[in-house]
Amino acid sequence: MEVEGKKVRNGSTVGPYAEGSTFVLECKSSGGRPAPEVTWWNGTKPLPVKTAVIPEGNGTYFVTSTARFVLSRWDLGGKVECRVRSNASSHPVHQWIKLDIHDILFQTVKGDESEVHGSLLMTFTTQQAEICALHPILPEIKSFCTRW
Repeated sequence: MEVEGKKVRNGSTVGPYAEGSTFVLECKSSGGRPAPEVTWWNGTKPLPVKTAVIPEGNGTYFVTSTARFVLSRWDLGGKVECRVRSNASSHPVHQWIKLDIHDILFQTVKGDESEVHGSLLMTFTTQQAEICALHPILPEIKSFCTRW
């Protein structure tokens, strides 16, 4: 299994990656007869993939499956899995990784400014300022706020 062209170990955490960036995964299988089905999954959802099937010359096949998707905050800690299904086995072979995602660092809301720094959301308007601690997994939930 490869992430951005680099081999990664099964079960490892990769990142951190910025929210909104494009993520590229590659999974390869060789020696299958017939060619195995190689798919990518983000949790329980299949990812769209580009698949290349190359005959190896001895009746077996080399298959490469490439998934490309844009990361969101909902991918934080998500399990992305490559599954290889073959006639040689009744169960698919699978490898997976976990994703570490960083939030977008700056955003503007209705003309007022709002900045995210790690787990702090700072909002500045013409009439007040507010700093809120954000939930580490669900950043839209403000767990503690101070206004002045």
